[in-house]
Amino acid sequence: MRPATSSTSCQRSSRGSRAQRRRSRSRIPPRRGRRPGRQGLRCSCCRSCLASDPIAGTTSCAPCSPSSSRPGPERFGSAGSARSRRVGTRALRMASFGWKLMNDKLRIAVLSPVWFAVPPTGYGGIELVVSLLADGLADAGHEVTLFASGDSLTKANLSYIFEEAPSELIGRSLPELRHALACYTRADEFDVINDHSGIPAAALGGLLSTPVLHTVHGPLDTHEAQNAYESIAEVSPSVGLISISENQRRSMPDLPWAATIPNAIDLSLYPSKPHRGDYLLFLGRFSPDKGAHRAIAVAMELGLPLKMAGKNREQKERQYFAEYVEPHVGNNGIEYLGEVTHGEKVELLQDARATLFPIEWEEPFGLVMVESMACGTPVIATRHGAVPEVIHDGRSGIIVENFREMAAALDLADELDPTDCRAYVEERFAPERMVRDYVNAYAAALSQ
Repeated sequence: MRPATSSTSCQRSSRGSRAQRRRSRSRIPPRRGRRPGRQGLRCSCCRSCLASDPIAGTTSCAPCSPSSSRPGPERFGSAGSARSRRVGTRALRMASFGWKLMNDKLRIAVLSPVWFAVPPTGYGGIELVVSLLADGLADAGHEVTLFASGDSLTKANLSYIFEEAPSELIGRSLPELRHALACYTRADEFDVINDHSGIPAAALGGLLSTPVLHTVHGPLDTHEAQNAYESIAEVSPSVGLISISENQRRSMPDLPWAATIPNAIDLSLYPSKPHRGDYLLFLGRFSPDKGAHRAIAVAMELGLPLKMAGKNREQKERQYFAEYVEPHVGNNGIEYLGEVTHGEKVELLQDARATLFPIEWEEPFGLVMVESMACGTPVIATRHGAVPEVIHDGRSGIIVENFREMAAALDLADELDPTDCRAYVEERFAPERMVRDYVNAYAAALSQ
């Protein structure tokens, strides 16, 4: 019999006031442990679905009844164990889906990236979306467990293995793998798992009988990403993929896509202003594809101040910043503010004349654009990636073909109504819409 793991997991329930969140430690149950809750849905011996009567008190299926001969427990990963999972998967999903229809409540695991807290105090677009999704699902009455770092704040039940987000270890595989396995060893406690953490968790998702949906937050236009997701589709074909824009899918249309769900923002955290200031704004990580150096060129051409804020931690980011950005800081009104808090970011967005988004890569979404428009500030962006899906050209921003056209586009941006920018975001990127779309995707996965 497999020994229990020594790793620990902490859970925090924060349904009430955030100041009164409770912390408690409990061991992560071993995979072969007994499944808590709703035991009648599965055979307690082989974990297959009791399709004959999932509501009845029976706890063994016919093959595992006392009159049947049954082999002893198998180690995870053995041939017999794999067969049991394959045979029981569809029946389990159908039983779970039927239960969902009766009770309109799901047990959902949301697996966040582990590198930053949820919600983040500074940089962290994915973590903002995960926070909004987990809280929205909890508000809708679902039983939600968020797997994130211990310094996260959420309305869901919080489970973590890192007390604080290990940001200094970003990019290392072992912390990411430990984080994913902390969720997957508890897979039988959930009806569906929604992974936002990255490629390792997506690759392992096919080992589980619980449906796994993996939200793809990164671009798929690189050879490395394409190889990774082709392999995931081969070794874990049961893992459904959720894109955050139609553009994101275009380079790999044959992957097992389950849905396209644009990101959303909490509009209450982004109050708009009717009047704007006279500086330009750049928000984002400092890398060539984001184009801070192009924003500097536009500001210098216009003779306007430029405020810049964003992540500058990793070696490549620091090298880029030192060579292309730092020489201009302090000259011609160019100002670098570092990583800012959410409140500071909102103030910057509210008071900017326009936000510059001079990308030259196939960015799959671009949350900064939505944040800016919500504050009533138009975005001037180059036509790459999902920009045409995010900006309503001529209403909430101006789309140009390349950054050399950005200076001339400022006059057009000045004519846009801040109220109309805000209204567009309320129509297109409301959190209620995103939560509803995810629940529909979960239900579809359970019905397959």
